[in-house]
Amino acid sequence: MVKCIEEYDRYKGVSELMPFAKGVSAKAHDFDAQGNCVETDYTKMLQIVKDAGFRGYMGIEFEGGAISEEEGIRKTKVLLEKVGAALN
Repeated sequence: MVKCIEEYDRYKGVSELMPFAKGVSAKAHDFDAQGNCVETDYTKMLQIVKDAGFRGYMGIEFEGGAISEEEGIRKTKVLLEKVGAALN
């Protein structure tokens, strides 16, 4: 696997693209002991989505290797529900 030397800020990128979004996808690779995604701050990310006025569908993707894809999707869904409830 080749590591990216310079990565575009994911939060800035989502902010820039939200005016054009027809759908949103939540992607996770790994979780900490509290069930939070380790690579993305979903509180920050979902606040960006909410502030943009998005009311469409949100898909879930899981690309981790430590747990099964099915378990990763379930954990991502639980995290999104927890964060979404806290933002309301």
